[in-house]
Amino acid sequence: MVLSGQEARIKKAKALIKAAQFLFENGYYNDSVSRAYYAIYHLTVALLAIKKNMVRDRWDHTELHKALLDSFCKKGFLLNARDGETFSELKSFRNDSDYEMKSLNKRVTEKLLNKAMDLVEKIEGVL
Repeated sequence: MVLSGQEARIKKAKALIKAAQFLFENGYYNDSVSRAYYAIYHLTVALLAIKKNMVRDRWDHTELHKALLDSFCKKGFLLNARDGETFSELKSFRNDSDYEMKSLNKRVTEKLLNKAMDLVEKIEGVL
């Protein structure tokens, strides 16, 4: 079965958030946050494509965050400012996890993962 581009992204996002949970449960906190961020990244790309017809082969992370804020995170929109902050926070911690020599602890990772799972659920509900 061949999935459309956005269906494939949604499927990938679901797999990524499951991977993030697995990694967290096994003590791989940095990798957990990275996978959680990419789940949100792919869902955001799908959301913009499906709801705003904003389709690109590749999105810059900062441009994607701005498009999310401008398109969906204002008062009365599908999401709220807190959702945009969650994207930004995950992006920042993902950068630290992947590119800096910083180690996340269980408490911080658990909070981030819970925020990510809430946002995944919220975006899936909109899609």
